[in-house]
Amino acid sequence: MIVRFMTGIPIAGVIGMPVSDWIMHSMGGLNGWAGWQWLFLIEAISSVVMAVVVLAFLQDRVSDAKWLTEDERKLIAPSPATSRTIRRKRHRTTCAMASRIRACD
Repeated sequence: MIVRFMTGIPIAGVIGMPVSDWIMHSMGGLNGWAGWQWLFLIEAISSVVMAVVVLAFLQDRVSDAKWLTEDERKLIAPSPATSRTIRRKRHRTTCAMASRIRACD
């Protein structure tokens, strides 16, 4: 899985750099904009489109995610009792750290 992800980095460079070069040189001066301005605009449009797609398909709660199995949902979203236990441990740790700091003064 990590190998596929890491392979995407050089592939993006091999594909993206010539496309960016083409945009910068062929669209430079069009509508009075420089090539880099067109490049920023095109990249911004693709980012906004992807954001809309993510908003449309991403669920607000783990329990609503249809693409997760029941075991994955349990692993990601702990029960309320577990959440309370974790918060208590964090609180105790934070208080203990604060008392050590005050003791050093």
